[in-house]
This record gives sequence, C-alpha cells and structure tokens, in this order.
Amino acid sequence: MSAVEADTAARCLWLDEDGLVVYCNFRSPTYCEFKIMIKSKLIKGWRHTIKRESSIRFINDKGSDDSKHLFKLLWSRDKTLYCDYIEVSRDGTAAVTTEEIMTVAFTISTFYVMWSQGIICLWEKISGNLHLFNTGHNRYLGYLTLYSSACSSASLLRFIDETMSLWAIVRKYDETTKTSSAFLNTYLLPDFILLTTTMLPKGFSQYYFGKESYVTVSKPANFSNVAATNLSSSQLCCSCDMSNRSIIQWYFSPKKPWKEIKLNHRLDMSPELGLDEDIEPTSYIQKQLSMVDFQPAAPVLELQNAFFQ
Repeated sequence: MSAVEADTAARCLWLDEDGLVVYCNFRSPTYCEFKIMIKSKLIKGWRHTIKRESSIRFINDKGSDDSKHLFKLLWSRDKTLYCDYIEVSRDGTAAVTTEEIMTVAFTISTFYVMWSQGIICLWEKISGNLHLFNTGHNRYLGYLTLYSSACSSASLLRFIDETMSLWAIVRKYDETTKTSSAFLNTYLLPDFILLTTTMLPKGFSQYYFGKESYVTVSKPANFSNVAATNLSSSQLCCSCDMSNRSIIQWYFSPKKPWKEIKLNHRLDMSPELGLDEDIEPTSYIQKQLSMVDFQPAAPVLELQNAFFQ
C-alpha cells in the first residue's frame, strides 16, 4: 500500500505521468498536511493550520522552464490569505516558500480565484458579502451581497470565461417595504462593472445555479454560410419550502430566460444532504433532476430570430 493510499482522507491536488503527486490530508479539525511524492517516494512534507477544505486552492503555474514544476497553493486562515510557492526540480528536490497575500477586516469563510483575471474573491459569510480584489493592480474593487449566506456561496456564482463576466445571485433590500428581493446581476471583469440586473421570480426562499447545459442551434435556411453551433446555457433554480414548488430557468443572456419549467415540488439544497462549501452543488442538482428529462429542446426558430436577424 502506498503512502497516498494509506491516507484514506487524502485529496489529490496534482498527478502527472512522471509519477509526481501533490496531495493534502486533514489530519485533525485544526491542521492540514501537504505532501509531495515522486514515484511513491516522499520528497517534501509540511503543514498549515487550516480548518476546511474550502480554504485551499491549487494551480499548476506553467512556465517555460522544463527542469522544474511550479505550483501555487493559496490557503486562508482567519482573516489572512496566504500563498505557498512550490518548486519541484527534476532531480527530486522540492522547496516551499510561504507568503502573506493580504489581511482583511473580516473572517474569510471561503475564497475563489479567477487566475486568468488576477482576481481574488473573499466571502464574508456572516454578512453574505463577496469582496473582490484585483491582485495585479493591488486594488480593492468592491463587494456584492449574495442572496443567502445559509447555502454554499459557490451555488450563487458563475464565471463566464467567454465573456469575462461574473454572474451572481444577489440580494437587494428595500428600505421602504422592509423586504428583500433576489436579482441576477452580471459584472464585467476585471474592472467589476455592473452590466445587467434582472429581478428573479418572487415568492421563493432559495435561489441557486444548477448545471450548465448546451443547446444546438440549427443552421438557418436563409444563411448558407452560417453553420450550426452549440451555445452554453446557464441553469437557475428557484425553490420554496412552504409552498413546495420550484422553477427552473435557462439563460443564454442574463436579461430574460429562454426556457422555464415549473415544478410542484421543492429542490432541496440543505447542507446535511451534502451541499456545503467543500462540495460543488452541481452534481447533487443533477441527481435531483435525473428522474425527469429537464433538458429543453433546442428553440431553433427563437434562437434564429435572436442571433441571425
């Protein structure tokens, strides 16, 4: 049995054809061990005081130097975000350097990194605020208030790489009526500029993104030089406990859903069913929807009118 197999709770962070393995293991509620192995031989081990798996992010920092592997491990503790710079040489040696990235005025519940944009998002769970920082320009961009701090913040966010935009389900409080409403907001990155804001259906207690689906747009008859294409469609779910009903919507653009299905039962997102900060909610939602075919048929005529006229 290998050392990785012996660590039954280990999470593999990196594995390649050269036999290089980087993994972590939460040995107790207070600290996490990290290990680097080459062909089952331990070459480096270290630990940090980290309580949750959602407090780490790992990336292969690709470079032009083929003589070594470069990795970045971001992790948070309390109010501070750190980065481990990991260098693994081909000769079987490894070095780890830890650097403090930033310290904020609130406890970091979890964080997200948009590597291509140089943006780090820190979630303050108590207030529900998601704070955005541009690390390239060392600038605080601002914050948005997610709709609910009771469920996973990952289920309330979508990063659309093709348009460099952030989709977020946010909460807006009306001081006059003393009520909160859910909105789908989109922001242009890396400047964090509000592009659109759309009110979501009222009367629901939970709002979250579901699985991403793809719709084939057929070739329009009057455009011989236009080929059929696949478009990515974001799925948004609304559920209510008391009325026991749900709505599933599909969006190409954030202004208006192109497809909507109403259900007479609730889609459960409770943490005890496996949806917490450490688990991507998409797999659970797909399981909930697996008994019924919710994949919408391609609205060929509607999309032709929208995209080709």
